Parts: sequence; structure tokens; C-alpha cells
Amino acid sequence: DLGLKKLIYEQERVPYYVMVDPVDLSAEILKLKDDKFLLDGIFEKDSYIFNLNGCEIEFDFKELFDEIV
Repeated sequence: DLGLKKLIYEQERVPYYVMVDPVDLSAEILKLKDDKFLLDGIFEKDSYIFNLNGCEIEFDFKELFDEIV
């Protein structure tokens, strides 16, 4: 998912790219900046606030990963 798909998302200016690892129970969040994705953080038991055109959405990764275990 870090190859062609990431490139297409960058070209289309998708603001966030989230890769979830169900084995390590972690999520890597890339945020678009100056037409390139940069790592914004790796989350396991934290929340992350996505900002989409002024609309904030808080996502709790602990809750997600608790469902997997």
C-alpha cells in the first residue's frame, strides 16, 4: 500500500492515508503536506483528530484495537 496506491492518493490530494496493522495493533497516519504524505504519527491506544475542511472527526484507535483482540 505504500507504492502505487500512495502515489495515486498524493496526486489526487487525499488529505490522509491510514495504514492499519492488525498484527501489531497499530495505525500509521500519513498527512498530505505540499503534495507529499508525511508521517503524522503511529497510534496504538491514542485518539487522532482528522480535520477535513473544518470538520473535525476524532477516532479512537484503542477502541478499534480492543475489538480485534
